[in-house]
Amino acid sequence: SADILKTAGTEDTELADLQVLAFTTAPYHLMWASQAWLDVYGYTLVDVRHATPNLVFTCSEQLSQLESAIQSATLQKDVHAELQVLSHTSSGTAILHDVRVEPLMDSQNEASCALLIFSNMKCAS
Repeated sequence: SADILKTAGTEDTELADLQVLAFTTAPYHLMWASQAWLDVYGYTLVDVRHATPNLVFTCSEQLSQLESAIQSATLQKDVHAELQVLSHTSSGTAILHDVRVEPLMDSQNEASCALLIFSNMKCAS
């Protein structure tokens, strides 16, 4: 499990390629994930669609931090939020990483979704 990131091919993947798109209102349903993210976490796009972040953030404290970061980035509009979190793959492997939350603005300058960019990923076990 220590080689999960290497096995998934992320050593050649740009950090910005590990992305998830989520709604900015609770319960922050996921809409989409990049293929690189799906490869690392072991899910399919069907698994991810309409799931909530607790799909990979199993600790309530980590989930709360992510939700706060989404809220903060959404309220401040053009400002992003960053945090370090622990998540888990579908097989249970723990990954410590950074998440950058970037609000995506619509034509009314409202953020209805946010791009979550995962980086600096390391197996935590």
